[in-house]
Amino acid sequence: MIEFFTTYKKPVIPCEQNTGEILVETAGYIPRHKRIEALQMAGVRLQQFREASYMYPDNSIAEKDDGMPSDVFMDKLEAADAARELSSAVSEKAKKATEQADAERSAATGEGTPATEPSETAKPNGPED
Repeated sequence: MIEFFTTYKKPVIPCEQNTGEILVETAGYIPRHKRIEALQMAGVRLQQFREASYMYPDNSIAEKDDGMPSDVFMDKLEAADAARELSSAVSEKAKKATEQADAERSAATGEGTPATEPSETAKPNGPED
């Protein structure tokens, strides 16, 4: 008689027996705890190198000095604030320079604020002749 296999009725496959032999190559494997220790020691050596590089009296790194440049913006909001402050400072300086130039000009001519005179080419606002 022919035996039919279905989803619910499958043939029995013998499992592989563990013989106890290690068939995996372990020559290049480094355990996790040894890797973590190596990274921690690298951090200690880096800290010692940085301390040796600075000439502080107590041979330590200043607290603010973390190796990052201080003029780097951390986000776009800081950059926008700095740009706004810079543009307002520049506009105030330009306004003061203009006022000073006007004051020097008026002092040189001996007059108050100079009145604007209509130009000769200006046409009156009326019907054209």
